[in-house]
Amino acid sequence: MKMLNLLKQAGLLARIDDLVHSYPYDWRTKKPVIYRASKQWFINTDVLKHRALKCLKSVEIHPEVYRRQMETQLEQRPSWCISRQRVWGVPLPIFYCKDTGEPLINKYTTEHIQELVRQHGTDCWWTMSETELLPQSVRDKSGVLPDKEYVKGTDILDIWFESGVSWASVLKDFPEQQADLYLEGIDQVRGWFQSSLLTAVALNEKPPYKNLFIHGFTVDENGYKMSKSQGNVFDPVVVTDGGLDLKKEPAYGADVLRWWVAGHASNHTNITVGNSIIASMAEQVHKIRLMLRFLLGAVYDFQPASDSIPVSNMSAFDQYMLHLLLEHSKQVQKEYQSYSYNRVVLQTNSFVATEVSALYCHSIKDRLYCEHRDGWLRRSCQTVLYHILDVCCRTLAPILPFLVDEVFLHHPSHVKERFNVFHTVGFGDCVHWRNADVVGIMQAALEVRNVFNSNRGEVNPRELDVLLFATGELYSRFKCLQAEDVSSYSTLCEMLQTSHTRLTSHPASVPEDSAAVLQGTCELTVAESSHVEKFTLVITPSLMYLCERCRMFTASNQGDLCQRCSQSV
Repeated sequence: MKMLNLLKQAGLLARIDDLVHSYPYDWRTKKPVIYRASKQWFINTDVLKHRALKCLKSVEIHPEVYRRQMETQLEQRPSWCISRQRVWGVPLPIFYCKDTGEPLINKYTTEHIQELVRQHGTDCWWTMSETELLPQSVRDKSGVLPDKEYVKGTDILDIWFESGVSWASVLKDFPEQQADLYLEGIDQVRGWFQSSLLTAVALNEKPPYKNLFIHGFTVDENGYKMSKSQGNVFDPVVVTDGGLDLKKEPAYGADVLRWWVAGHASNHTNITVGNSIIASMAEQVHKIRLMLRFLLGAVYDFQPASDSIPVSNMSAFDQYMLHLLLEHSKQVQKEYQSYSYNRVVLQTNSFVATEVSALYCHSIKDRLYCEHRDGWLRRSCQTVLYHILDVCCRTLAPILPFLVDEVFLHHPSHVKERFNVFHTVGFGDCVHWRNADVVGIMQAALEVRNVFNSNRGEVNPRELDVLLFATGELYSRFKCLQAEDVSSYSTLCEMLQTSHTRLTSHPASVPEDSAAVLQGTCELTVAESSHVEKFTLVITPSLMYLCERCRMFTASNQGDLCQRCSQSV
């Protein structure tokens, strides 16, 4: 308004009109931006683009879908303005002739400023005089005429140039001068990732990184960007240490926060976070903790050097579990190598809940608790449980280090000496655990288990006896799981959790009205060809009495122990 008044007073103002138009605003202060023309310094990226694109082909980008975006932005990038007009920052070491404005920068001026920066830091440019920054000796080497007076420039370097050459300092002691990984958000596709690539290609003709990992950004539970001004910032410290009201904002610890990061940040998209999401992550970690605690208790009296059972002497169920453990370990290793941490979380949750807890640990409790302490059946499952504990801890260690470290503080095999899983190499698996033959046998048994469990209702399976009728190849496979005609302790019986299981290849008559008859099928693969075979289950209430020790209906008289338990005690 002051300018308008002055123009009016001078009689130079002809007319005033208001115009409505779009105008840029500063994102932080929410104030309008004023542009002014100024001289700048540029890097001609035209001579670098094609070299940078060629070098980028050797880089693994995670996820790969962002490669085309990075290539396009490189192709379309204009000249790079590396000067900024700010009152703070790393100075551009350029002098200007006071009369003509002609710039002065060469090898001699740069080397002198470089030495001053080593001694005094970058602030020397602002604190020292022109005479100190450009002494006569440097002027003479530069061929500057004595009557020319120079002043130091006030521009600073673009911060993207600063961060873009960080590799030159960080990697200077490494022969390759290449980092294994650069990790940043999607906005750095045209920022740090690109400035680092251009500077490294210009100086070394190769990228400064072997892998790029591009993650998404955190938003609140409603999908809005977090901002202090909006009051929707989710504080990580509150997650780990708790808030003012611990009932509403409990302290979950660092592991839960790390589990959330691993489970969501690898999605490479916007990542929601809030109280309910963190609580869900805490529940997942809690289930893993319960599983590890059970495994620790199960191997309390197990010493691997003296108590381990060779894989070839194990039951088919135990061999199958080791096979699944190997497959789990290999899959997790693959996901780690591709930086797919969200898949590590999904794979671990599935393996712990389905294969470890619901299938194996639930099924082997009878022989773990009721077989003779040093019996091979008990030691066999303890051998498997020991390996599950070891492999799971190693696969979880990168994400849940505090939980894993706590496990090994109480591990019975390491109580006498401190064991640090982070100083070990590998996941502790063994290629000899792979067993395709056992997988075929166990998959058939699992089909029987599924049919049985889906039809028994709420009845405790220990109260039931089962007759399994099958023929041909299917019968042969079941025979590998139960050599006897009738058993209470075979692998087949263990999987069904019944008190007695009878296996037969002869059609059986249904003895009682209370019996339930179920039909099922199994798909078998023999010599690379598949076919379907049928089986029949006849389910009847157990006719024997409850053993007070093992809780199976295997006792001959009421109140007595079964024969197995009598011998064990």
